Amino acid sequence: MIYRDIRRQFAGRTSIAWVAAIAAVALVSAIAITLLLLQRSDDSTDIGGVITYQSSQGEVTVRPNGDQAERRYVEPADQFATSIDGVWVAPDETVVAFVDQTDEGAWMAIWEPSGVTRLAQLAGPGSPQLVGGGKGGARAADGVPLLAAWSPDGSRFAFGSAIDDQDVFHVVNSGTWSERSYGLDDGFVGELVWSPDGQYVAISSYSRDGLDHTVYVADAASGGISKLVDGCLIVWSPDSSYLAVHRDPYYEPGLWLFSIDGLERSQLSDEVGATALAWLPE
Repeated sequence: MIYRDIRRQFAGRTSIAWVAAIAAVALVSAIAITLLLLQRSDDSTDIGGVITYQSSQGEVTVRPNGDQAERRYVEPADQFATSIDGVWVAPDETVVAFVDQTDEGAWMAIWEPSGVTRLAQLAGPGSPQLVGGGKGGARAADGVPLLAAWSPDGSRFAFGSAIDDQDVFHVVNSGTWSERSYGLDDGFVGELVWSPDGQYVAISSYSRDGLDHTVYVADAASGGISKLVDGCLIVWSPDSSYLAVHRDPYYEPGLWLFSIDGLERSQLSDEVGATALAWLPE
């Protein structure tokens, strides 16, 4: 009897010990998993590079997490500038995009040694000259800027058009000159910037009154295009995964960072006039 009582007490203590041991192991495992997840989260938001933006106090250079950094700003290439002569030369200088204007209308066209290929029509018969004539840049038929840019490697050409009240964005593959076109409901192409790796092109559409701006990201390879956020004055991160965007001053003012899938976002500055100038590798 005494032996059975001792065994029963010993077994009870053993069970308690095992439960305590299991609980301790579970606690340690939970802590370890939490630390790993936190570490992964920190890694996933470590975009890298330094961002120079314009503020009321002048130019400020910070890292994506907001920490001050040494000033690294250099004047970026103005990919989306209008062309005074309506000519855009490919990076290898063997192919040229230009506005082909005739009495029958105007087209975006490609010149290469083998000949000329017409792309999208930009204006109908009897339309005014889209380039020249004392204008500061190329213009679409209704007067909006005619913006265009080659991808960094010259494999694609993107441009905006506005004809018969239809605002359209186009991406063309070099060589075959196959074209994808996307109708825009929010206005004309007011900015057009290729990602550093040439896989994406970001545009900002501008309403006719200049008050509303919408940022889109197009996957040049798959042909998909998605609306990212209301904003303008867009700058790419060095790894082509994020955009610095000047937000709507009445909704979410300031300078914001967005992943191109829209799942990650953070505010770098809440100053209404804060606009990104460049995002460079550190």
